[in-house]
Amino acid sequence: MKKLNPTYLLILFLTFFAISSCTRDCVLKDKTTGDFIGEYKGDRCSWTGNYFENIVIDNDSTLNYFTGCNSNNTFDFNIYSLIGQRLEGGCNIRTVKNLEINHSSKKYIYTGKVRECGMCKSLEMEFQLMIVPKIPSDYTVVFEVK
Repeated sequence: MKKLNPTYLLILFLTFFAISSCTRDCVLKDKTTGDFIGEYKGDRCSWTGNYFENIVIDNDSTLNYFTGCNSNNTFDFNIYSLIGQRLEGGCNIRTVKNLEINHSSKKYIYTGKVRECGMCKSLEMEFQLMIVPKIPSDYTVVFEVK
């Protein structure tokens, strides 16, 4: 009986792993922490979110432009604001989003982190609008990607 070359088996295994890793399900989970209220689930008629890196929405006209819809004042901008950050990575991505409101420095600090699964190089992008407590006019929003 002829033995298989261990190097050949290793190459075969690594090739199979690399191909299958692009299509496998990611066991990592998305995570949201900090001072977020939740994710905006409103209408998205002609979603333009893919064209923005970061956005702060604090009125109906900006929301209408961004979503391509007429919100008809269905979101209460007297109590809440919306912020979004584009996060990108290869293959299957999962994101960790954190919002810290620092009242002493008058900043909302939105930090996004991308965790990738798989070894392929296809680009995946995520953009979600998040509901936050109303951003006072004298505060700034800082976006960070780690």
